[in-house]
Amino acid sequence: GGQGDDIFIYVDGDGSDTVYGGGGSWVDSISLEGFAPNSNGSDWTVELDSGSIDSQDDGEMILSDGASGTIEFEDGSTIDFFDVEEIRW
Repeated sequence: GGQGDDIFIYVDGDGSDTVYGGGGSWVDSISLEGFAPNSNGSDWTVELDSGSIDSQDDGEMILSDGASGTIEFEDGSTIDFFDVEEIRW
């Protein structure tokens, strides 16, 4: 991602990928396109390797600074992510 706020767009069916948000005081986000607001836990799940979930509501998950982990989709594909602060869907 590099410097500045970055948005990484993932469309349902894109397959597996890796996202590096980059350090600094910016907010790096993963946007999951094609998923319903209540799809977390049914169409996909998040497992954190570092950091924490600070808050969550329909369509948005706020992570602690520099969180890393994996999003796994029901078809078995994954997004491994590093230094990401937000997941939207």
